[in-house]
Amino acid sequence: MKHLRLRSDRLDHMVRCVLCLLCVSLYALLTGLPGQAAALEVPSLQGRVNDLGHILLPATQQLLEENLARLEQEDSTQIVVLTIPSLDGDNLESFALRVFEQWHLGQKEKHNGALLLIAVQDRKIRIEVG
Repeated sequence: MKHLRLRSDRLDHMVRCVLCLLCVSLYALLTGLPGQAAALEVPSLQGRVNDLGHILLPATQQLLEENLARLEQEDSTQIVVLTIPSLDGDNLESFALRVFEQWHLGQKEKHNGALLLIAVQDRKIRIEVG
């Protein structure tokens, strides 16, 4: 009888542990635990210079726009600048790749596109090419 009681206690303990793990997993899925950042949304392409991090003066933005447009006209190379305030925990490389792919930078057959991504608060820079 004692043997059966020990098995029953172990089974109860295992059931409680499984229920606890299920509750923690459900909580993590619904709210997100620290360290599990949601993917940062790719902003819409507004031009060759997208200063969402607000680090460029208007005159600098205009000069960059003009030079990048001239480069694209002369050489077909398409370069786009994106500044963002923060990655909000997202991975720099994967975010840059998502932006590059969603914005369809460059021409596939020429592989002549480039993205300069600056995450201001994170102090990170990435150049994605393709």
